[in-house]
Amino acid sequence: MDRFIKFIAAAVIASPAFSTHANTNEHSPNFSYEDISDLEYASDPQFGTNDKNIYYVRNSLNKMADTTRANLWYISDDGKDHRPLTSGDFHDHSPHLSPDGKTIAFISDRSGKPQIHLLWLDNGKSEQISHLPKAPSNIQWSHDGQHIAFTMFVPESKPLPVELPTPPEGGEWEETPQFIDKSLYRIEGQGYLEQGNSQVFMISREGGTPRQLTSRDYEHNSQLSWGKNNKAIYFSANRHPNHEIELLDSEIYKVNIDDGNIEQVTERFGPDFQPQISPNGRKLAYLGFEDQRFSYHQNTLRVIDLASGKNQLIKTASDRSVSDFQWLADSMHIAYSYDDHGSTKIAIKKIGGMETLIADDAGGLTLGAPYSFSDFAVSKHGNVVYTQTTPQIPAELAISRGGKIKTLTAINSDLIPLRNMAHVEEINYKSSFDGRNIQGWIAYPPKFRPPK
Repeated sequence: MDRFIKFIAAAVIASPAFSTHANTNEHSPNFSYEDISDLEYASDPQFGTNDKNIYYVRNSLNKMADTTRANLWYISDDGKDHRPLTSGDFHDHSPHLSPDGKTIAFISDRSGKPQIHLLWLDNGKSEQISHLPKAPSNIQWSHDGQHIAFTMFVPESKPLPVELPTPPEGGEWEETPQFIDKSLYRIEGQGYLEQGNSQVFMISREGGTPRQLTSRDYEHNSQLSWGKNNKAIYFSANRHPNHEIELLDSEIYKVNIDDGNIEQVTERFGPDFQPQISPNGRKLAYLGFEDQRFSYHQNTLRVIDLASGKNQLIKTASDRSVSDFQWLADSMHIAYSYDDHGSTKIAIKKIGGMETLIADDAGGLTLGAPYSFSDFAVSKHGNVVYTQTTPQIPAELAISRGGKIKTLTAINSDLIPLRNMAHVEEINYKSSFDGRNIQGWIAYPPKFRPPK
């Protein structure tokens, strides 16, 4: 679980610029639920073409409109040059730097609904390049910087096999009947799903008409990865005949740009997802597991040599599920994250070799659910910028250089020093049933006095 979420009800928020112990100023008010709307957090960090330039998303809450806002920001690797790149009550997110380092592609609703935008770093101007009927996601630059791949939901419209009843003249029905012929038709928190599927598209960096690369009644809402020669895009999907019954049985595929032909790359029972081509274009890494129909499985990291087809399991942290990963520039090392005893850790693993732990305090991306999420990015020289958290702060930005960590931001320093905060301690004890170690936390109320 994310350390921040465990204790939000106990008001245990603090800033990395200050001590993680309680603020004992008797004249300061306690942190309250109303203060949550004033919190901010960082996400989606990206390195520029060198280690010194870092771009990220700064998230906040708009209490007047009861919505979230997000803007793109820049910070130098020493934390001194910190400034916004976009502004306003919009949701700017998913930034991706172009291969030449001159342009950021991002998704924004500043035109009224989510569209793809470009931001030119030399003059700070931004323009909308798409006019899509639905929100794009999973945007990814081609290696030559001429196209952007993305996924988008495509509604399905087909004639009904029956005639549905309608209200009589003057009648008022609370809900009209619906015809459903899919096994997955409703999701908790979303309600009834619109009929259709996400498909893979590409669009020129100059805009224009997007080209749809996948079709048929399969879900293609996947992270995308371009082949090194820009002739293919790798994605994850469940394109099996029984895809509506075996929902998790996805594979990695690649679609040929020239003729639209789709080839299956992986084959096993269970989910294979999050494909990433190595920088040299010779290997494909992905996450997944062999589905044994347990209630819980751990994601493992695998690498395929695209020339020989050899598929290799990468040994990662023992008995831990891999959350996210990214190739290093040498195509021999992979940085990955995993959860361990309430903390999200980041390590760098040499394929077939040693592993180095570089951070154990990642996370902080959720404000309202007890799950651990973190974002990180790797520079060409192997430095890692990531979202950092403690039991008392949402995500700040930090950089790890060979395991030496420097916190770059203090986004909530305008709020936290003015509030009395709780103090959090980690506890460990042996189970009376089987002697196993059980870990937890205890949060003391602000101004806590043991005798009372």
